[in-house]
Amino acid sequence: MVAESDEPEHVLELWRAGRATQLELLAVVRDAMYQSARRAIWMMTEERPDPHAVHEAVGQAFRELWAKDADTVERLVGLAAVIADRRGRDQARKYITEQRRARELTEQLGDRLSFAQLDEDAAERRAELIGDTRDCLNGLTDDQRVVIEQTVYDGVPLSDWAHAQGKSYEAARAQRQRGFDAIKRCLERKKRESEAAEQDGGST
Repeated sequence: MVAESDEPEHVLELWRAGRATQLELLAVVRDAMYQSARRAIWMMTEERPDPHAVHEAVGQAFRELWAKDADTVERLVGLAAVIADRRGRDQARKYITEQRRARELTEQLGDRLSFAQLDEDAAERRAELIGDTRDCLNGLTDDQRVVIEQTVYDGVPLSDWAHAQGKSYEAARAQRQRGFDAIKRCLERKKRESEAAEQDGGST
């Protein structure tokens, strides 16, 4: 039974007859989907794919495959790989957007940071700072993160955002400022930790 379910043509026939399980279908397309999603993410980001992003892409792709009309499917593994490629590209675009947003926020915070002048930073330090900013943003409370994402990244005027949320402009501005201050403290803490690690490494 297991040997038969490993054959794509056999599983496709079972699927068309309404007798294939999700596990049987996954068994014959899993490797191709993971390979396709991993390659798509790597090609767009030029970085080693995050296993979580690959897993998310494959999960979305498999759900999309399972929802299809089996009678319209001719090449099971090929179709699964194509769908996984698309969902992998979605994950890559999400990552690229997060990187761009973190870069924009880092630049906006530039004059708020006591330790960094972004226009003079080395490329390596700049990339590290952008990554740290993304991590710090993700560590904010939901209300702080949302106001920063929508008014800084998406370009919604703070007054419009405040009105849509039923807040006064002053309350919205204070909420966003708390987020900025939290990111600044987070970045400065990361900087101290990095310097301490460098000193410990140099003393050994």
